[in-house]
Amino acid sequence: MLMHELIKQAAIETAKEINENKRIFRRFKNMTKAEIIAELQSDLAEYYLENKDTLSLKLTKLPNKEKYLKKAFINHLKDKERTKNNDFFSYLRKKIIDDFKKADEIISEIYNNFVYFSISKNPTNFLNKNLIDFDDIYYPEENDFRNETQISKKKNLKTLFFHFMDEVEKFGHKKQETAVKADDFNLWIFSNNMFEPHFVSTDEMINEIKDSNPISVISEDFKKISQKILSEFNEKEQKVLKCLLFGTSKSKLSKELGYSKPSGFTHFKDKTMDKLKIIFTKNQITDEDSEIIYEIKNLLDKD
Repeated sequence: MLMHELIKQAAIETAKEINENKRIFRRFKNMTKAEIIAELQSDLAEYYLENKDTLSLKLTKLPNKEKYLKKAFINHLKDKERTKNNDFFSYLRKKIIDDFKKADEIISEIYNNFVYFSISKNPTNFLNKNLIDFDDIYYPEENDFRNETQISKKKNLKTLFFHFMDEVEKFGHKKQETAVKADDFNLWIFSNNMFEPHFVSTDEMINEIKDSNPISVISEDFKKISQKILSEFNEKEQKVLKCLLFGTSKSKLSKELGYSKPSGFTHFKDKTMDKLKIIFTKNQITDEDSEIIYEIKNLLDKD
């Protein structure tokens, strides 16, 4: 069987399993079967080319090549989805490093066993927290930098990096001479965000694939759950949550809460975030429960 025929057959086989894998194929909302197969052919061709050496060896030994290729492709998509949703911090760090390596305008180099980014070669100033408090660097308010889906895009990460370097100059560090550690840049992004991923709503999911059986909808009182979660935070912690969710000034809140140094507020903010993650885990709240975040925002907005 010729490779293009194999990929077409694998696309047809994959299309049959879309209803069993709605999460990884949610982008096919409102597409016809023919359109879905055409998209899958393109995706499968790209997947095959990226993994040609490994796949070609396995495919030569198998009778049902299209079924193996379908299974390998679906597992690959599940792994990508799992990594992104369960450990977005590590996912974004790797995404930044991979994207910036391919960006002509950004220099990626290793110094003292760490990956650093700079605008020009041979920087002489290596930023660290002793030289500058990263919490003082202004973070943009735009939704492109406040949303997991948008921030994962290469163009937005690059824009954010150049913004960071412009801000660095305001603290007396020439951006042409300065390098920032990949880990610190990633931490700066996370310290300024409580990401709210854009997930497909339940109504959209029900209509995702034409002529499919509706997904069972679990009825939950999101308001009650949100109230229960908020009741575990004291007034001071709730102010921090509100600040992060609405992207308001951290420096202003730091003074309001009585912190004389930014580092004290940062420590308290991090502890509050850790507490939220623990409560989410304890209550089995996942990224799919974006309604919970929405209700928490509504409750905090009324204060």
